[in-house]
Amino acid sequence: MKKGILLLTMVLLNFTMTFGQKKVANYYSVKGYDEQTAKSYFDRFDIDPIEGIWQSNDGFKYSIEKDVENGMRQEGKYRVIILSHNTNNPFWKETYVKGFMEKTAANGVFNIDYYTAGRNYSGNTDIEIQTCIGLLEASALFTFTKQDGDKIILIKLYPKTENDNSGTFSSSNNVKSSGTGFAISSNGYIVTNHHVIENANSIEVKGEWELFKKIIG
Repeated sequence: MKKGILLLTMVLLNFTMTFGQKKVANYYSVKGYDEQTAKSYFDRFDIDPIEGIWQSNDGFKYSIEKDVENGMRQEGKYRVIILSHNTNNPFWKETYVKGFMEKTAANGVFNIDYYTAGRNYSGNTDIEIQTCIGLLEASALFTFTKQDGDKIILIKLYPKTENDNSGTFSSSNNVKSSGTGFAISSNGYIVTNHHVIENANSIEVKGEWELFKKIIG
């Protein structure tokens, strides 16, 4: 009986050690990767809107680029590589992968496996994967909320892009919408709801203008 208990204990201990090693072994880094490597890639190839160098509000500078599998770039899949950081967590280093992203069926929406690291009860570092939803809210603005409630905001630093203020779910940067309004004076003042003209680059007014002027004199 004691021999059986000892054997079971050894099996469980071995399983625990293997599991701990697996968490570390499943962690990824890109050897020799730096900001110049990232810029060289972005300058040489046609890249997706999400690809580029980003600064996050929690102190990390990332390169987001297409993931690589068997030496080939993967369409719709991306890796988030740390270029630098000014956090107080000594675990994170340049070249470490902080997460993986994948396109969803909705334009500008990404599924993210985001890596976090912290000390466990034994003093070792545990790597945790948080599954999040990321939104490309504009050409230079990307956000997601971690499972612990912290909102991560990323601003694109490179390559330079126009901040088009396009909606996350739009399929084009030139989004058209319409709404109603009411003329309140003969010299062109019209009242409408704020959402009708919010973030508009140009506004076109259509209507029976001569009729408006007759009504309000």
